Amino acid sequence: DYRIQVGLYSSQESAKERLTVLRWTTRSQYTLDLGSVTVKGRDRTYTVPKIPRAQPVRFGTGIRLLGYGLIKQDTPGGGATVHLTLYLQALATMDRSYTVFTHLLDSQSRTWAQEDATPLHGAASTTTWLAGEVITDEFVLVTKPGAPPGEYDLEIGFYDSGSLQRLAVFDDGGSVLGDRVLLLDKVRLGP
Repeated sequence: DYRIQVGLYSSQESAKERLTVLRWTTRSQYTLDLGSVTVKGRDRTYTVPKIPRAQPVRFGTGIRLLGYGLIKQDTPGGGATVHLTLYLQALATMDRSYTVFTHLLDSQSRTWAQEDATPLHGAASTTTWLAGEVITDEFVLVTKPGAPPGEYDLEIGFYDSGSLQRLAVFDDGGSVLGDRVLLLDKVRLGP
């Protein structure tokens, strides 16, 4: 639990003095009490859940994709909503907050749906991950209007939102696979 207080001081360099707070007609020292807040940590797990589709790869030195789950719901007009669940594991602590990108690509690598987000939609920055922790992260990709029928790839990866630099992807043998992963399953739109 934390107390929130606010106060003011003179901005003149020669005389940085705190200003007295007047509450109605009563002096109340140098701060005004705004109340309290409770800061709660998020739940953490180190147990690997049952993963619908295993696809182990490593992003940089700190993140492992264990696998994913995929559910597609057709929408009127030939489009779809794709529910993608990524099962990730922290291999080490990280000093940067990485953003996850998820893209639905046609055969010409055009993006027809995407969702980019800090893990758990901002609730689990990679800088807060602990080694061994398992993160189950969900994404919803809604196809753009006019998406043509056919098979689509799902690509995922991580990037630094400041520099847009993507993390390299490695297989279990340590070979570089690029800066993205194409998931094993394709998504079919239309008939």
